Amino acid sequence: AGVATLRCDDRGVGESGGGSFYDSVLDDHERDALGALELLRSRPEIDGSRIGLIGHSWGGAVAARVAANDPERVAFVVTLGTPGESGDSVMLRVRDAMSAGLGDKARERGRMLQIRLHRAARSGEGFDELEAEAGSTEDRFMLQVARTRFFRGLLDHDWLADLERLACPVLLFFGAADPFVPEEPNRRLMTEALERGGHSDFEVAVVPGAEHFFRDPESSDRGFAEGFSERLGDWVRDRAPRS
Repeated sequence: AGVATLRCDDRGVGESGGGSFYDSVLDDHERDALGALELLRSRPEIDGSRIGLIGHSWGGAVAARVAANDPERVAFVVTLGTPGESGDSVMLRVRDAMSAGLGDKARERGRMLQIRLHRAARSGEGFDELEAEAGSTEDRFMLQVARTRFFRGLLDHDWLADLERLACPVLLFFGAADPFVPEEPNRRLMTEALERGGHSDFEVAVVPGAEHFFRDPESSDRGFAEGFSERLGDWVRDRAPRS
């Protein structure tokens, strides 16, 4: 689409340093993003006044934090499947999606276990009892994640506070078939936060048929859903025009 991009693995993934991703918190991810901005600014072929941040899911919260704290260096923000709901609600939706196809009793058991995991993550107590009850692969995975610094920060992070402080153009992307971050109520919560901050330069895009990773579930090649890349590229070129 004629837009230069910098994409990197999360900390602790691939050849990225910084320790395990799950041992990190929002402040760490903000520093990582700032490092990426500095790298881009050092490149002679990049216009440092036109650099924006595109963040997927949790990455959208990171992008909003960086842009809110350093508005002079971020020209625009795009969030992809980023929630406006609380971390509690998001993780319960994830659990519900993981339990899809199971019977009512199994789904309710999974949801109650997830609520107890949230309590244990906050208090640091009760993990041994939960470990004894964990039966499925999903249970064990969620239990492992719930013990981490990242999970504790995720549960209590106020996704909306940084949106209220944004001043740059914003595009909120949602997948119409996203089971983790559905368009509603997340669209309403996020647009209300922007409006509370006096922000008017924002748009919302909903991609028909797209799931959380903006792929088409019906496509055999698991590529991006139709119209997603084009909509994203058009908006970025429009909101970061050449000076």
